[in-house]
Amino acid sequence: MSMERERKLLALAAKAADIPLEKYGDLENGELWIDDRGTWWNPLASDEDAFRLAIKLCITVVVDKETGVIEAHYGEWDPDTCCRKFIEEDTVQRSEFVAARVAIVRAAAELRAKL
Repeated sequence: MSMERERKLLALAAKAADIPLEKYGDLENGELWIDDRGTWWNPLASDEDAFRLAIKLCITVVVDKETGVIEAHYGEWDPDTCCRKFIEEDTVQRSEFVAARVAIVRAAAELRAKL
């Protein structure tokens, strides 16, 4: 994923979670500065940041070991389909942890895009 795409996803995810961002970090790690916490934030690289983002936005992560697919379910329950919308990420060329973090950030960005 390109650095520009990562930054856009992170910015949308932060907005979805009402995280106030002051500035971007350096180009190598793509982190964002959270002014009120005085720390760098990057749920694409940090399990802790991704977990906090998932909890704050009620994103549920589902791991299917047989297919190697990670799903991040988000948004409101749809009674017509009996499910929530979800993002899929595969674990073919990356670990389950990386795929889960990407799925969480993409789901958060989708939530923001819908606002």
